[in-house]
Amino acid sequence: PNAVRVSTIRAVSSCELLVLKRKDLMTLLDENPESRHLVEEYGEMLLSDSKANAQAVLQQEIKESLEFENTPA
Repeated sequence: PNAVRVSTIRAVSSCELLVLKRKDLMTLLDENPESRHLVEEYGEMLLSDSKANAQAVLQQEIKESLEFENTPA
């Protein structure tokens, strides 16, 4: 929950980086139920897409593994 996310990026032009703290986001969502609903809905969609993608990758890896095992030496 309190993990630090680290990424290396390079901008093509100058840019302004902003930080949204969890506390501030939660305050905003508490004050705006419609926004909360949209954020939660989007999060659920991302999670389900992620699970579906992970399952598809696993199925492909199993298929490739079985094909490799059945390849004549």
